[in-house]
Amino acid sequence: MTAEGIVSTDLTWASLSARTRIYVTVVTAAGLSAFAGFLPHRFPEPILFVVLIALTCLTSAWKVNLPIPLASGATLSAWYAANLMALLLLGPGHAVVIGMAGAWTQCTYKAKQRYPLYRTVFSVAAEALTMIASGVVYVWLGGQIRPVASLELAGPLVGAIATYFLVNTGLVAGAIALSTGQGVMKVWRDDFLWSAASFMVAGTAGAIAAVIVARGEHWGAMLMVAPVPLTYRTY
Repeated sequence: MTAEGIVSTDLTWASLSARTRIYVTVVTAAGLSAFAGFLPHRFPEPILFVVLIALTCLTSAWKVNLPIPLASGATLSAWYAANLMALLLLGPGHAVVIGMAGAWTQCTYKAKQRYPLYRTVFSVAAEALTMIASGVVYVWLGGQIRPVASLELAGPLVGAIATYFLVNTGLVAGAIALSTGQGVMKVWRDDFLWSAASFMVAGTAGAIAAVIVARGEHWGAMLMVAPVPLTYRTY
């Protein structure tokens, strides 16, 4: 999910309230700083890395406009499956880069209107924070990189998916709440809580696909990603 829809009919930076500008600046700075800290220095599996970037960008292009009248273009896509695959197969550092590429694609590919650069950068930075938080929780709960046993993933996987959902939607809800004068919890509950099912479906599909790839059964992984476009179609 991206914050294409920081609310305002006037899209310029100057049109934002002071509180909204501070929030966007803090989130952007934190996200880019965290990205610099987690930037991988080695790419031991370049082909897999490129494939996952391509998959993330493809699924991020499958987006639907959220039914939020005030959000002015906020969107939801099925890209999380590829992001979670990247986390499980390559680790948090590579997953951050892949997730940020997907966020950039979602904000710029076939957007309803041309958005200022600060909105795209905010979304990319928010995605960096989301992926880092998800990766930290996944590893902290005992999650393994390149797992080959699905049952061992249950706890770490649930933790990673829940973290991704809460951080991702929470950051976007914060921007919308500040720019509309509403409470963050009200915006999150009314406008984002319903999307939890899509995160669970896409995340689970991506995790199972990662396990299959780790076992060397690459073609089988394609079948496990099938629920992702189906979830997109239902929305």
